[in-house]
Amino acid sequence: MKTAPVSHFRTARGRELAVEWDTAANSQRAWRWNQDHYPDPLTPLFAWIHADRQSQDAPYADAGVEPPAPFRGRQLPAGFQYVRLTPLDAEESPSFITRARELGARCGGAPRVWDTFAQPRAEAAVRALQAVAPETPVAELSRLYHDAFHNTHIGGMVALGPVLGPLQGTLEALFEADDAALLVQELGQGSDSATMESNRAIARLAEMARAAPGIARIVTEGGNDALQSLLRETAAAAFMAAFDAFIADYGWRSGGWDITNPTLRERPADALNLVRQAMAARNGDFASRTEVVRRRDAALQRVEARLAGDPASMAAFRALAGQLENYVAVREGRALWQLLVTGSLRIALLNKGDALRSAGTIDVPEDIFFLLPAEIDPLFAYAERGDLRSLVAERRKEWASWLGDKPPAVISAAPGLIPGPAAQPGEAVIHGLPGSRGKITAKARVLLDFADCDELEPGEVLVCIMTSPPWTPLFAVASAIVTDSGAAFSHPAIAAREFGIPAVVGATEATARIQTGDTITVDGDAGVVRIEVRHPGG
Repeated sequence: MKTAPVSHFRTARGRELAVEWDTAANSQRAWRWNQDHYPDPLTPLFAWIHADRQSQDAPYADAGVEPPAPFRGRQLPAGFQYVRLTPLDAEESPSFITRARELGARCGGAPRVWDTFAQPRAEAAVRALQAVAPETPVAELSRLYHDAFHNTHIGGMVALGPVLGPLQGTLEALFEADDAALLVQELGQGSDSATMESNRAIARLAEMARAAPGIARIVTEGGNDALQSLLRETAAAAFMAAFDAFIADYGWRSGGWDITNPTLRERPADALNLVRQAMAARNGDFASRTEVVRRRDAALQRVEARLAGDPASMAAFRALAGQLENYVAVREGRALWQLLVTGSLRIALLNKGDALRSAGTIDVPEDIFFLLPAEIDPLFAYAERGDLRSLVAERRKEWASWLGDKPPAVISAAPGLIPGPAAQPGEAVIHGLPGSRGKITAKARVLLDFADCDELEPGEVLVCIMTSPPWTPLFAVASAIVTDSGAAFSHPAIAAREFGIPAVVGATEATARIQTGDTITVDGDAGVVRIEVRHPGG
């Protein structure tokens, strides 16, 4: 029996990280730590689900397409998720592009794949997941999760890949790489999206609160008992009805892509904190459509100015750019359903966990995250249920020991594919990627958890690891955004451009090197953050 190759690396804390490659071929490729979506190691059950290749590959087979590069295998050392960084090679790419274009043709064009094919399938899988009984096998939950999650990629990364790839290549021949990457995204700005609609729902709640002094006082003061106080407030009946409607619409949405992130159904106080923030915002909504479209048109004019005198290249560029009309709507629609399916999976697993807790098998519903399907499913098939507390405690302790550590950004058994150590910039300068143009100097607010969103003060720079759609109302409060991870196409960059505020993304170590109260300058054009004044005591 052939043994899988193993490589050994070191984390930021100096701990050994052993990588047992799933195939010898994959060991010779480069793999990127997916810190954008999973900064913490996955719990054992979620790692099992992410390693469920049969369920992962099924949606692509059903669509008649092939997985994009990041989903051709997963590496999960110690639960840290790595996705393929090496692009499709000369043998893989033609088939991927051909099948993606065939799907686009069947749907009436690449931008239509999302709303006519992928989104309906994602929604159907989410609704099915929300309706499962506790005794439903974990493998079926995994199948529904992957059906929803990967249809979001079929409607985005697969369908639009044959558009974005050539467009990126065209612009990289005309502009610097970072500028080209940002231009591609700016060309797709301007359409409405699910994220904008959820933000408007929060803004409407803020308007209702402002109009009633009693409600405004309770929401502004906040606290653990704010929701109970509102229920006792006679004048708050209409506000609470609207708030309950918001939770009904968005309550299944998790705060991030990991099942350890609670949903708004579980923590409605988080939604009320967003209402409080919206009450203090510069305005209740995104930047005007006129301003967003102006930025898009400015990007278009920059490119066309470079292509003047080359009619063939101009025509090819316009044909590609014209297919990005609904780009933001697709990307943010995908994000909504990704978080809905994550939250739905979390609730389904917690319901199973609650049944096991009631039977005395585990202590709390969340303990199920530290068990595996072979340990869980038999407990629902037989009357007798053993005690798994010690097993859970052992695995939870091992998982917790990796929290806060950072694995290598890139791994490979081929040393030449791992980038060398970056040049160490001056302590006051942090280099990232341009996410949204503009430059501003303001006080920083470092937030490591969505639950702390009420700490952000108007005009501060939001500094965090990553944002997801539930964070979006904060973009109307912040003067700029800085994230540890991400790129020009990531959620914080897209949302910052919609709000017309500067953003630097992929600024590794930003949350470690910047402290709340520091005065920083965010240069969204250059992708640089400078610490101007340290907060006293920092």
